[in-house]
Amino acid sequence: MADITFDEIVRLADQLTPEEQTALAQHLLAKSETSEITGLTREKALAEFERRKALGLFDGESLYGKFAHPDYDPDYDLITGLHEIATEWEQELDEFYGNDKN
Repeated sequence: MADITFDEIVRLADQLTPEEQTALAQHLLAKSETSEITGLTREKALAEFERRKALGLFDGESLYGKFAHPDYDPDYDLITGLHEIATEWEQELDEFYGNDKN
């Protein structure tokens, strides 16, 4: 490849007609959507996913709603918990000053 800089390419691209600029942009976009190493395109990836899905490779137990923490309580009120976390500093401040409101 010739020694040409990005700025030179931009300058040359600015000299193209609007139709040629559109064709160049489409060419570069199509090239960027395809991996040069594997030739993988979005369409190929989706087709492979559907093929594997049809084989039942994704029919395992769903992890939806499961958590890694064994002490998770599904009845825990998230809003109350977040409020407690957000106001914890106030309680610590009260303990530090000995609950004096005067």
